[in-house]
Amino acid sequence: MLAEARFLIEEKGGGLDTIDYAAYFNGWIQSSNDYLNGSPYPLIFRAYSSFVYAYGLMYSATNLFGTSPRVRQPGPPPHRWSRQDELFTLRPPATTAQILSTHPEPVPVGISDVPAALAADLSYMNSDSLGAWYVYLLFRPLTAAPSLRDLEGDRVLFARVTATGAVGVLWVSAWDDESSAAAAAGALLALHAATEEPVVVERRLQRVVLARNFPPSLTPALVEAAFTGTAAARRSGPLPLHAREAKLR
Repeated sequence: MLAEARFLIEEKGGGLDTIDYAAYFNGWIQSSNDYLNGSPYPLIFRAYSSFVYAYGLMYSATNLFGTSPRVRQPGPPPHRWSRQDELFTLRPPATTAQILSTHPEPVPVGISDVPAALAADLSYMNSDSLGAWYVYLLFRPLTAAPSLRDLEGDRVLFARVTATGAVGVLWVSAWDDESSAAAAAGALLALHAATEEPVVVERRLQRVVLARNFPPSLTPALVEAAFTGTAAARRSGPLPLHAREAKLR
């Protein structure tokens, strides 16, 4: 998108150093919001495009110029476009929070595997981090929700109940302060208020745990493990393509 912007403005005799970036980026943010508000597609299908076009563009511009062009107008070309190539190879952003400039290094929280004590009762399905943008989308329907910039890290675990085959969700999030954590706990209770599945939301200081669709006999041990991080180390998967390509260079 940044290269396209350069092409279009140079066709008109301008350059990347002549753009009013405050207005330009505000327009993209508004487009992202309009898409999230007005598109008939499920929110999960709108998550990617609503993020990359607006916030990925701003991140790329900041990377190219060495500082946010909303803060300091860039100098005239030539610009060092090799810095952009590095975003796809040597130093890709690791998290959506890094792109949003909230918490570049997320705080490790939660568990990424079924606790050994519950191995006979639960089977591992998947584990991941929702990340800043998905957490934002999770709370977006609510008027009272914690600020995205207060999220420090999260971890979700999906596990199947051996006795019933039901799939449960265990999600732990860490926040900057207890006020934000309390807001997150309240938001989770509001989001899950209508479900018939068993739901437990618990806060301890700056961390919040949600356990949904687990039998009451298993939930206390899961919640405790989520707070204390007593499960096995996270399972590793294959590196993403850009990281594998970088290792081959």
